[in-house]
Amino acid sequence: MAVCSALVLMATACGPSHPSDADVRAAIERQINEGLDKVKVLSFKKTDGQASNVSGVQMYEVSYEATSECIDASGCLVMPDSRLNPDLVYSGQKFAGTPSGFKHYDKGSNLITHNKVTLSKSEQGWK
Repeated sequence: MAVCSALVLMATACGPSHPSDADVRAAIERQINEGLDKVKVLSFKKTDGQASNVSGVQMYEVSYEATSECIDASGCLVMPDSRLNPDLVYSGQKFAGTPSGFKHYDKGSNLITHNKVTLSKSEQGWK
């Protein structure tokens, strides 16, 4: 009986081997917003995923396409994907006008971004 209990405890302590959709959505929102409330992620589609182990820590990198709503009062500026950089989203108040190469979205508009986010597994779950 003790062996069974130990096995059940070990299995549940390990948790899922991949982050949940809610974990990924939260990580995408944290990454895009960088501490500012610029967007609310409405939906995302995972385009690739890669598990790894770095110094004993489980990691999972997700490539995604996200549809988000711009919630920044000044609008959102998106630097579209180039071959070197993923899509980057900035607050409209950071710039005067729309810089060359950026696309401006008014508050309430939906925007689509492509990027990658990496989550690590801790005792509290995927972060």
